[in-house]
Amino acid sequence: MYRKIYRKCKVLEEYDFRIYKFAFIFFSISSSVVFSA
Repeated sequence: MYRKIYRKCKVLEEYDFRIYKFAFIFFSISSSVVFSA
């Protein structure tokens, strides 16, 4: 039971990391576009 929850949390962590990475890339691209405009 505990192991199952732990595994789920680990997967969610990786998923969150991917989202944060995407958000960071998107933010840097949009900010560079704003600065160059």
